[in-house]
Amino acid sequence: MVGESYQGTNGNISLLRLMPDGSPDSTFGDFGWVISDIGTNYETVMAVALQADGKIVVAGRVADGNHSNFVLLRYFPDGLLDSLFGNSGIVVTNFREEDAATAVLVKPDGKIIAGGYSSVSAIGDFALACYYPDGSLDKAFGNGGKVLTDFEGSQSSDYIAAMTLLPDGRILAGGTANNSNLTFTSAIGLARYDSQGNLDETFGTGGTYIQAFGSRSSIEGLAVQVDGKIVVSGKSDMDGGEDRWLLGRMMPDGGLDTTFANKGITTLAVGGFNVAAQDVALQHDGKIVLVGITGQSPDFDFGIARYTADFSVQYLAQEVTCYDEDDGSIMVEVDGGTPPYSYSLNNIIFQSDPLFTNLSSGEYLIWIQDDAGYSMAIGPILVEQPEMPNVELVLSGNDVTVNVLSGGVPPYMYSIDGGIQFFISNVFENLPEGVHTFLVKDDLDCILFEGDQVVMSTGILQLDQNVSLKIHPNPSNGVIAVHVGSLMNESVNVDVYDVFGRNVFRKKVAFSSNSAFPIELNNLQDGCYIISINDSVRFGIAKIIVRH
Repeated sequence: MVGESYQGTNGNISLLRLMPDGSPDSTFGDFGWVISDIGTNYETVMAVALQADGKIVVAGRVADGNHSNFVLLRYFPDGLLDSLFGNSGIVVTNFREEDAATAVLVKPDGKIIAGGYSSVSAIGDFALACYYPDGSLDKAFGNGGKVLTDFEGSQSSDYIAAMTLLPDGRILAGGTANNSNLTFTSAIGLARYDSQGNLDETFGTGGTYIQAFGSRSSIEGLAVQVDGKIVVSGKSDMDGGEDRWLLGRMMPDGGLDTTFANKGITTLAVGGFNVAAQDVALQHDGKIVLVGITGQSPDFDFGIARYTADFSVQYLAQEVTCYDEDDGSIMVEVDGGTPPYSYSLNNIIFQSDPLFTNLSSGEYLIWIQDDAGYSMAIGPILVEQPEMPNVELVLSGNDVTVNVLSGGVPPYMYSIDGGIQFFISNVFENLPEGVHTFLVKDDLDCILFEGDQVVMSTGILQLDQNVSLKIHPNPSNGVIAVHVGSLMNESVNVDVYDVFGRNVFRKKVAFSSNSAFPIELNNLQDGCYIISINDSVRFGIAKIIVRH
């Protein structure tokens, strides 16, 4: 959680991290709190984003006198400022007289997008800036790393309240357009940009979309459905001049989605003046959650509301039975709309059956369409799979013990060398020298492990008496020549094992009788290895030493 705190009249940048039970996280900052004073008269944070490496990026506003600037700070996961970012963890960016960052995104490539407003004489525009991971401006973005977008109306202000990054890398920003402090009027505004900060002219009109809902309306939060439709929250006074929460849905390329609510919008009376639905979130089942302010000064309250969009949908995801198998499933149940319904995993091929089977683990999106042609998408729906099995083979003399360290459902059963009989015991004793293959299955008949172990007699290595096996040079730098003699078939399996019995190399090789063939083991570390050559009838093993 980020915002501001005061010492006297000076506001400082503040962060608080909570444990899942709501108590402060004592491993973060000072008993859960981090307060950063960067030396200006007023500092506040309005947005936060997490990087893939766990670092925390916050964006806001710093002010001295009548002028203010974008400010970004980056923290390590423990709350310490990241000195490798900007100037000791802080980046300040000036556009014009009064600037503020109200939203921040971290792109998959690590670049950071901050959005907000920039104004001159209280007349403002959408403002965006793009930064490299070190905090320096990406000069290829917009004009030297910055973008300003002016909507209609030279004596009015536009400002970003929310941003989201679309799957194709485009940036969607929403907020208020044509806000006039003189007439107390405003409209909602949306703008879409390409990855380089240029307005996307396929969206709205020349890249922007403006719509007034009453005399005072604005976007405070936005989210994008999996089908690309845009859900916005904010405020509107279109119903009787009363300020209400606003919920609207737009088509992917701009324009109201007239299939949603009352021709694209709905409002909610929550009581009070200057109320707003300040953020919106989408559940995986397609339901929409709004949060915001109710009441009026000095008694503002927190409010939350949830809506059903299009249809009421429930689903049940069945996890994969065995690790890395394809037997997961998703069952969908739909209410509302006009039955019958059709369903699709790819929005191309629809089926009447609400059950999807033979699914591997992963996230899925499901499109639903009713008989009247209305459609919606839900997800991502996670099909889970069991824990990846961890099995080890322990060699002691001519005995091998198979240990299941994790995964699967006990009790476990074990077999050796392709035998159809499985044993309760995980210990195999007095094995002849050679390469032995072990198989482990659990109580669900899931195969947890199939792997090889070299067993050799103590002392001098023995070769099959029917095979002539020669290795040279030995020791080598990793490139060896192998001669197997004329009694083996002219296609053999080559396996190399380390001193722990782990297979580190496997290859099938065709060769001419009585001729040597090369094997490159350049990726192996220095040490002693066992090489095994077999043709499914005969085999030979030998010790090799790698020294780079």
